[in-house]
Amino acid sequence: MTRLHRQHFFYDKLHGSTSDYFRLEAPGPSAHIYRIQQLTKSIASEKSNAIVNLHNAIPYQHWTAADLLAERDAKRRYHFKWRLSHVAEADSNIVGLCIAFFDCDSTPAHSYLYLHRIVVAEHFRRRGIGTRLIDQTCRSFLAITADKTYRVLLQTPRPAPLFATTSPKCFYERLGFSIVGEKEYGNRTDLVMQSTIGQVLPPTLVAPIAMQPSEGSSPSTS
Repeated sequence: MTRLHRQHFFYDKLHGSTSDYFRLEAPGPSAHIYRIQQLTKSIASEKSNAIVNLHNAIPYQHWTAADLLAERDAKRRYHFKWRLSHVAEADSNIVGLCIAFFDCDSTPAHSYLYLHRIVVAEHFRRRGIGTRLIDQTCRSFLAITADKTYRVLLQTPRPAPLFATTSPKCFYERLGFSIVGEKEYGNRTDLVMQSTIGQVLPPTLVAPIAMQPSEGSSPSTS
């Protein structure tokens, strides 16, 4: 597992979206420039093959490009999907994904931020990328609502006992999520997990700083 030595953050505007750059440095050639980028509809269309391939690494899930670009299902609209969803890139390759939307078709008391799909490529896990994707999604939601009390919901497969301590469930619990229910499907049982924006985000938001010139030139934004 890559050991994190130091991180540098800075934001820039790119086609109306916000990007969070950071470097994970480790001995040898394993350091990368990472970018957490808002997933706009144009980016989703342009990079649909890479995003769908990454998404379909999620157990029990299979999407097509049409599923990726969908803005509603039979039950609800995906409000603010293109403002809340994000991708992670490593050296311009997509290695992480968080599809999210605001479910506000019911009463305000039952509205919530829904983390619809979260996945990080296998060789890039345990580097903080999933945490950053969720963090940036929650920050984007705050820019819309300015209310840290809103609920955040997600679903994840119930882990087998053998993987109970290394499952996505444990990852979400470390971020402040707790189990509030279960949903049965034909081939699996999903755990429904819930938190609030205020619990997921750190109590003090760290201001981004510019990468120093000695670290090299800025990452490409192409």
